Amino acid sequence: MSIIFSIFPKFYRELSLDQLAELVRETGLDTTNLAVRDGYWCEPATLERDVARFVSGMAKHGLKIHFATTGYALAALVKDPTPLKILADNGIREFRMGYFEQSPDDARGAYDRARKEMEQMAELCGKYRIRAVYQIHHWTLVPNASAAYFIINGLPAESIGIELDPGNQTFEGTEDVAKSISLLGDHLVAFGIKDTRPRFDPAKKLEPGKGWERDWCSLDEGQVNWHDVVRPLAKRKWSGTFVFMPFYHEHDSQLRTSVLKKEVVYLRNVISQLVLKPS
Repeated sequence: MSIIFSIFPKFYRELSLDQLAELVRETGLDTTNLAVRDGYWCEPATLERDVARFVSGMAKHGLKIHFATTGYALAALVKDPTPLKILADNGIREFRMGYFEQSPDDARGAYDRARKEMEQMAELCGKYRIRAVYQIHHWTLVPNASAAYFIINGLPAESIGIELDPGNQTFEGTEDVAKSISLLGDHLVAFGIKDTRPRFDPAKKLEPGKGWERDWCSLDEGQVNWHDVVRPLAKRKWSGTFVFMPFYHEHDSQLRTSVLKKEVVYLRNVISQLVLKPS
């Protein structure tokens, strides 16, 4: 197995590039995602300048950037594919694309349209030798591997990938992870690493959710069985990116970082146990 431990630094936007690199080292990660969004290190309006500065800034600390977190949709990239060229020219191999919205009244039509868009996305990414990655996400059109399979089956894995996200999947029910991994095959290139746990609020028991809610939490305290996630990956000798998403303790950076350190150790230990002593 060859797994890169990266981070989606959503709640660390106040850090300088040097401080972000130090965070990666401090927490035991391997690198960071390049986040493209307003108010972050790489903004859409100044993308060419910002991406070059971000990649070179991380390189000074020995960190190689290969994965970008973006919200790019097909329509925007067809109109102007410049972002793909900028990312590829700076060594970015993969980018998380935007989500497909749910369409409850026209689910079949929505999936058919999404499939056609993914076919066009594959063709476009092939021109720039970069891979578009769709992240599984609750309350979107694609909340699990089965839905993802419908829109990517048969497309070139070098241009289209899937990022499973067990934490996200707890919101809409889960699928057997071994089945998901088998189903996606070579298209499975990344995992969103975060977890949740259920919480009951008696005061809300008469509301639609019957009082049940979910909170983000650390991997060792959440509902996802990470041994079940890693075990089939170890059997397949999978290679890809684990994108840590520390969404807990949003307003306490010190505590968040402390928990993140423990998460990294926890998951590295799970991997070591299953690689050295496979079942």
